[in-house]
Amino acid sequence: MHAQLERPLPDDLGASAVVRNATFEQAVDLLLDASPWVGDEHTPYVSALFTLARTLDNAGKISAATMMEFRQNVNDLRKCAPEEKAGDKPDQLDAVVARLLG
Repeated sequence: MHAQLERPLPDDLGASAVVRNATFEQAVDLLLDASPWVGDEHTPYVSALFTLARTLDNAGKISAATMMEFRQNVNDLRKCAPEEKAGDKPDQLDAVVARLLG
């Protein structure tokens, strides 16, 4: 179940839109939506992130320690992402060549 943003994103914004009014919990949802490689083996990271996000969202005053722990957990999860090889993503030259040959 994903958190609902106060103001949903328009469909035409795509993945490049920056959500400026997201709660920490919504930010975790957005991170997971953008990370299709996250699987069951990452459950400890995900659980910790949601727990920390709820703590930060409900805190009257955000502690630096909790914020740093949240940030560290995000970084640790991102380090688990599979590395992309240089040839995995088409670049601008690939697009031009494809147009010329296509």
